Amino acid sequence: MGATSLVHWRNWGIPSAGSPDAMIAPFWDDLVQSGTNRVYAWHDAANDRFIVQWSRMENRHGGQQNFELILFDPSAHPTTTGDGIILFQYDAVNNNDSSRGYATTGIQNLDGTDGLLYTYYNDSPRAQRRSPPGGPFCSPRKRYRTFLPATSFRRALR
Repeated sequence: MGATSLVHWRNWGIPSAGSPDAMIAPFWDDLVQSGTNRVYAWHDAANDRFIVQWSRMENRHGGQQNFELILFDPSAHPTTTGDGIILFQYDAVNNNDSSRGYATTGIQNLDGTDGLLYTYYNDSPRAQRRSPPGGPFCSPRKRYRTFLPATSFRRALR
């Protein structure tokens, strides 16, 4: 997905000029890694997936987060569109960072002009499309799945 010059902690809505392009954001907030609070990555070759786990990560208000991002290899986990499946899984989320805009959850396209927003600033529009029709992320072949606690949704981007 590439490098970014953006290093500021501030999260924004999706899409946004203030956010990195080509972004997958399972929980974009100012999280602190210390002690046993870690981010782990694992290539699960046997099941053709790549897993990133945020374990016991805390924000500046002491809210602890445990969640995963799983990327499935589309050649081993085919979809009708040929796109890869993106899975967000949450064990514990404390979205209590009110002084810094809470957290952002969603995905954004390669040039930051379109995306799916699940939550920003403690508002959950349930994966509302946030760009004008016809943007570069609007191919009929683009489809993503995101699974959240006790809910799931599937939204096709046109």
